[in-house]
Amino acid sequence: MSIAYHGSEDLKRSVIERHEAGNVDIKYWIRSEEELGIPESLVCIKYAILGRLSKESAESWPLRFVSAPKVGSDLTFVHSKILYWFTKEEVTKLSNWGYVKNIVNLVLSLLDEDIRNVQYERPTSSAIYECRRACDIAEATNDAGAYAALIFMLYILECMEGLILSDKVFDAAYAAMDNPEEVTERIADKLIELMENEPTAAPKTVPFKLSNVWKRITNK
Repeated sequence: MSIAYHGSEDLKRSVIERHEAGNVDIKYWIRSEEELGIPESLVCIKYAILGRLSKESAESWPLRFVSAPKVGSDLTFVHSKILYWFTKEEVTKLSNWGYVKNIVNLVLSLLDEDIRNVQYERPTSSAIYECRRACDIAEATNDAGAYAALIFMLYILECMEGLILSDKVFDAAYAAMDNPEEVTERIADKLIELMENEPTAAPKTVPFKLSNVWKRITNK
């Protein structure tokens, strides 16, 4: 469970003041979950967004990010929610290939169950195999849209297995988009909306949450 700023208004105020003073670098975020109550998976997305924003938007992005969460809100499922939104709103536009749609629908259902905190056995090992096989076919047939969609689905599935977590999360999908900067602006706005609206009531935790992937990778 990741409680924003550990319920401390003073901590949030000090973080905002530090950002306003420009006294922050990437090292500051290495222990973000432990020290600030902000999941490291969200910090990866923070930097993924930062690298694609316009210069003007990038300047204000770090402060927007730290200002968004309400003190005491539970940010545990925001990672799954932003990936679900991006998949449904943007990735589904990349390909009409039926096999891609099947894999996308599977990933959406897994993300939805994660968001709803449902305990179940993830069929990710077989799904990863099928997704990799489909990636090979899409690449061999020069289907850029299908390949980009499938690589992004593979990223999510590997997150679920605890195999990967990266600030390059959106890059594969961007490769097949004509307007990645505009899409990034929408992702940024959606992430802020999600963090602002997360409830303070803590849901019951279950195994295999995407937000716990980083802990499993680093054995924290």
